[in-house]
Amino acid sequence: MIQIKQGIRQGAKLSTTMYKRFNNNILYALEDARIGTYIGSENVTSPTCADDLALVHKETNALQTLTNIVHYHACKDRFKINPTKSEIVHIYPQKKDSIEEQEVKLGESIIQQVEESKHLGIERNSNNTPNIQERLRTARKTMYALMGAGMHGTDGLSPIITFNMWTTYVIPRMLHGIEMLTIRKGDINSLEMFQRKTFKQLQGLPKNAPTAAVYLLIGAIPAEGLIHLRFLSTFGNIIQNKDSLEYRVAKRQLVYKDGNSNSWFTTLVQIHEKYELPSPITLLENPPNKNQWKTQYKTAVKKFWHDSLVEEANCKTSLNLLDTIGLKPGKPHTVWENVKNNPFEAHKAMVKVKLMTGTYRFQCDRAKFSGGRISDTCKLCKKESEDMHHFLFQCEVLDTKRKPYIQKLKSILSETHEEQVIEGIIQDNEKMVQLTVDCTHPAVSRITHKNRGKIEQTARGMIYALHRERSAILVKE
Repeated sequence: MIQIKQGIRQGAKLSTTMYKRFNNNILYALEDARIGTYIGSENVTSPTCADDLALVHKETNALQTLTNIVHYHACKDRFKINPTKSEIVHIYPQKKDSIEEQEVKLGESIIQQVEESKHLGIERNSNNTPNIQERLRTARKTMYALMGAGMHGTDGLSPIITFNMWTTYVIPRMLHGIEMLTIRKGDINSLEMFQRKTFKQLQGLPKNAPTAAVYLLIGAIPAEGLIHLRFLSTFGNIIQNKDSLEYRVAKRQLVYKDGNSNSWFTTLVQIHEKYELPSPITLLENPPNKNQWKTQYKTAVKKFWHDSLVEEANCKTSLNLLDTIGLKPGKPHTVWENVKNNPFEAHKAMVKVKLMTGTYRFQCDRAKFSGGRISDTCKLCKKESEDMHHFLFQCEVLDTKRKPYIQKLKSILSETHEEQVIEGIIQDNEKMVQLTVDCTHPAVSRITHKNRGKIEQTARGMIYALHRERSAILVKE
């Protein structure tokens, strides 16, 4: 005989299951009372996880009876439920006066009625909507805690590393359980604005950077897509267990609820249609295994948003130098993949990214939006209009910084091309600008595909050297 003298440690995988077995008397009693809440014929009175128990009912009198049952069995099993940690939230389907508010007691103590309460880490309020401002505050606090590890833009780690930190630590806290609540369009927009602003900072991009470029460069998807991924993941867990209450509820709701319903399953059907996934009813009847479903819905969601962002990018003339054809869903652009994980290299790439996204301001740009008050003449050489080509290849003041990199580019190209071909490339202004700014673009991909890494590194160094020299001269003036 083996004597067990040590219990289950707190936080262990078995702890919730073992506690529910201990707590079964209360749960069975609540079901046997037959006065709880039903969805069809399914009793959903007491959603429970370990010691976190919620009671659900439309009538206050019935809720008092259910609370009495819980109190009775707690006393019988010799444990005490703290009434100060118990709360009541009235969820109003339409109007607040549609439910009569009355006192509910746990033993002799009155349970406090609040506007918002937390169950399983999910905040529930009277509208059953997420508290977006609180979630954004939580996300900001998490980001501030990670700044010491290098999660910030200029002088921080590579955006690929900071993006992984974002998805690993910030997103789970910001979006925890949000798929279980009623999400409004305004809530999604608030989350999207925060995420977009963060990605611009992590990549060293200004506020006016095109949204499509912000996401495509780092290989991310908008906040709406992240929320839909959580919907699909939750449904995947439901269809894996045909004996569960959730499965039976899903089967009923998908049959009875129409497109005008506010049901969670109505939203789920709309998400499946959006990403052209098999219908939820089909998946209930013939569920794929967990890994197959995970791969299927992630691929569909990422492809949908990638295609939408590429289509948006192709409509913007400021992004004509950015390669959108070679990008793959969920994968970062070569400009970030080739960056070593140190602040200096990341900063150099951030200057290059501004050229790729059309957000690096030359004198011709300032003149264009000044209404004729500012000249477009280059402030360095004071001879020609300053645009991207002038900055990269023509300004005489920057020749000293430029020549070593041009020679290095010729040397790299000579490894795969004849001298006559190289001279033709050097003389072609458009090809040279494209090769320097984004060497993965289809316009130059045949020229650069064998030495793309070396060309990218050399072009990045040249752009940064020219930028530093230009900035130093302008500061002195």
